[in-house]
Amino acid sequence: MNEYNEIVDLILEEIKKNFKSPSFNVWFGELKLTYLDEHKAIFSTPSDVRKKFLSNKFLPLIRDALINAIGFEVEIEIISTEANNEGFGGYSEEDIPKYTEEQ
Repeated sequence: MNEYNEIVDLILEEIKKNFKSPSFNVWFGELKLTYLDEHKAIFSTPSDVRKKFLSNKFLPLIRDALINAIGFEVEIEIISTEANNEGFGGYSEEDIPKYTEEQ
């Protein structure tokens, strides 16, 4: 997971250039990379409101920053971990693939 943290740090560093600090912290402060392989990236955020806002307004910005960080394009999904969404955006924890060194 440390690699995920490094990737998120790179992504957030690039995105932050487009925002004033309070706005950035509200929308991106708790964004986490939950899964990444050569086809898909799953980001999580703690609320449905943030999920919808990020998905609807900032997906191209997140996509560009991710491409710059990892060097290739993947499908991006943003999920909410809000309690009324059963933890992982309607997914159970077992549904979300885990990162392995072979990937």
